Amino acid sequence: MKLTLLAFWAARRDSLSFGQRSGAFGALFFTRVITHVCAPVFFLLAGTGAYLSAARGKPVAEVSRFFWSRGLWLILLEVTVLRFAWDFNFNSAPVVQTIWALGWSMIAMALIVRLPTVWIGGLGVGTIVFHNLLDWLSPASLGNAAGLWNFLHVPGFVSIAPQIGVIVGYPLIPWVGVMAAGYALGAMLEKPDRRKRVFLLGAGVT
Repeated sequence: MKLTLLAFWAARRDSLSFGQRSGAFGALFFTRVITHVCAPVFFLLAGTGAYLSAARGKPVAEVSRFFWSRGLWLILLEVTVLRFAWDFNFNSAPVVQTIWALGWSMIAMALIVRLPTVWIGGLGVGTIVFHNLLDWLSPASLGNAAGLWNFLHVPGFVSIAPQIGVIVGYPLIPWVGVMAAGYALGAMLEKPDRRKRVFLLGAGVT
């Protein structure tokens, strides 16, 4: 549906005056900004919810098992139900996006939750802030590992076999960072109200 909307506006672009075009694309930009808030919130709160579960007495091993089991289910959902829901066709290349990345991020978190919370927070924030420093590395420069780099960092089409491939819409590296940061955020939510409010206000403004 996203691609359909973009194609619709692109088709109309040449028939619009400059003023109409600015207004149309301004409205499109606004809707994209609003919808793009959703995925980061999903990932952040998945991590936060896991921390709060652990804080209520669940052992780390149980939290880890929750992460990898739910992650596997989400990946299965993405490549079956959601794949068919995109265009009602199993013959086209699947597009793996939010649910896929959410599932793999949960599997990564199944390992990460065994680290100290401070380390998890540092890993999450560091990944969010610095992951774009990897942009200079292109899939083409990695030879046979190009497809792996598409899954990890650069969106694009990955050929798995002749006439079989997948379109990666959400690479994994930044999203694991968002979920890890959400896990550490859970620890901050347990702080006294004043300290918590100051932190959240500062983080939000930043």
